[in-house]
Amino acid sequence: MVRRAKDPRYIRHKTRPAWGVGVLVDENSETRAYLFADGSKRSFKVALCEEMIEAADPPGEEDQVRLSRGLATGGVATPKAINLELEQRILDSVDDPAPYLVYADWLQTRDDPRGALVPVQHRLLSEPDNKKLKDVEKKLLEEHGAYLLPTSLYATLRLPRRKTDDVRSRCEATWRLGFLEKVRLARRSRQQVEIDALVSDLLAHPSAHFLRSLEIGPLGDSDQFNYNTAVAAIAKAKHPTLAAIFIGDFDPDHIELSFSRAGNVSPLLSSTPRLERLTVRAGSLRFDSAIKHSTLKELRVITSEISRNTLDRLFEAALPELELLELSCPGPGARETIFRLLENRSLPRLRHLALRQTDGTSAILDAIAASPLLRQLESLELDGGDFSALPGEDPRLAHLKHLDLSPRRAATPITEAEVGRRAPDAQSMTSARAIARPGKWMILGRDGDRLWGEYEGSDHYYVLARMNDPETSCTCPSPKDPCKHALALLLLAAAQHEFNLRPVPEELARQTRTRPRYSSAWE
Repeated sequence: MVRRAKDPRYIRHKTRPAWGVGVLVDENSETRAYLFADGSKRSFKVALCEEMIEAADPPGEEDQVRLSRGLATGGVATPKAINLELEQRILDSVDDPAPYLVYADWLQTRDDPRGALVPVQHRLLSEPDNKKLKDVEKKLLEEHGAYLLPTSLYATLRLPRRKTDDVRSRCEATWRLGFLEKVRLARRSRQQVEIDALVSDLLAHPSAHFLRSLEIGPLGDSDQFNYNTAVAAIAKAKHPTLAAIFIGDFDPDHIELSFSRAGNVSPLLSSTPRLERLTVRAGSLRFDSAIKHSTLKELRVITSEISRNTLDRLFEAALPELELLELSCPGPGARETIFRLLENRSLPRLRHLALRQTDGTSAILDAIAASPLLRQLESLELDGGDFSALPGEDPRLAHLKHLDLSPRRAATPITEAEVGRRAPDAQSMTSARAIARPGKWMILGRDGDRLWGEYEGSDHYYVLARMNDPETSCTCPSPKDPCKHALALLLLAAAQHEFNLRPVPEELARQTRTRPRYSSAWE
């Protein structure tokens, strides 16, 4: 990682004026490194700097912008050429190909490889199956990938894909007219680059200057997903064109929802002026300030716990362009807060409302049916509610194009806290959370209150656990009872994972054994 000077001063090389103005980016006792306006980073011995380097006046606006973008990427992605007037034309009409093509003509006169990429990708918009064009595009990206992509993303995209890789665990980049349009960031393992560094490198890169969509998926092999730093990195970037953000695009095969967190989401709204769609999926999250945005059209918040303060802010949101609001698992005490949503006059365009896993759902439905808000709705979803009996047809709801009142599934017979009380020690719970994902198991089944599975770890293990009885059994060599494999089965049940109904195989029952109780005396 390049160390950046806190107060870089403008300099010029005495005998190489063509390099343009430079700024200090790194120094130690022996050398100093400068980033020059021609896009190159050069190092000099400290003893020779006085002879070769002199102070310079600040550069013009375009060179200042080029140097600032280069500094933001450690000097590895300084644009070879930049035209702020043409970039502003693109920003003013980001979906129109015409200003991109004008910019491409100008870039070609400066030997910037992006100038060659733009017209190729423009033709591919109308000829997506043209193999020759695809080959040209591939060759350009291979030859100039280190310039056209952030270093960390370039290295990650070049990793060979394994047959076992889940598609959601991969980084992916979608191009449009010479710039990145959509990027998906994920991490396959703990050895991959940290996701917040990847976000920062991406959003500072010239190729992402007109980025429209950013998705952040699974973070790899971990017992928790922590998106806090990624959210902070997006907010800090203040990206001018981001229209869609999805934080936490994962499913139970990667990790259960309750094992993830996103922290304070409010800065995402205040730092993205063109945002239209925001989805945040995490076990815990919050909004620490008022929710308001002038262009947001869709807001989805999927979580397993949510505070009363955050609920209040969600239902008092000032979102004049919002068309879709989805809130999952509002939590206890939400009913009265939801009633205030029905009086909110700051959601004039709301057409699609989804409130899932609500308590007091019958009263909420009655309030919606009697609310002026109902007249503007086209779809209503109250699935997962606590209906004691499904309501009959209501003529007030007849105009809705879509109505979902599916009742809540039966409550799980065991909670995570109960699983924790069964655990012999804290380390066992930590280890169990790491494997409490369906994708880690070859087979999962349920027979009455008995959960069973086959787990492939350092060896092949057969596991049984009862939800209503402390007895467990497993073929692993651990002396603990329950072992981490049995605890993992119980954690999956506590997280409401749907086990397939399968009788416990006789062979499995014969091969499992009950181990001696792990005594706290030798913890």
